[in-house]
Amino acid sequence: IPSEIFAGIGPRRIIFVHDDSAAILRRRQNDSKRKRPIRTVSQLDEQQSRSAKLAQKYSTELGIPCVAVKGADIEAIEKTINLSPDSACDS
Repeated sequence: IPSEIFAGIGPRRIIFVHDDSAAILRRRQNDSKRKRPIRTVSQLDEQQSRSAKLAQKYSTELGIPCVAVKGADIEAIEKTINLSPDSACDS
């Protein structure tokens, strides 16, 4: 997705949600409701790495902060979402 698309939305920050790839794999295996491609832990690691780099690229291009939070850390996600527009984000 070109960064211009995100610019049109006007985000205040990028939030990259990540998790342990083995945990992701377990959840995917236990979720019979959704059809997903079969991935290995290594493939999920690589996919998350690419996604993190892309999130950082968007952040840089849009001049907005990027923060990485672990998917299970609901408190950190809520805190990040509720930051004021001028607040700095940390990972």
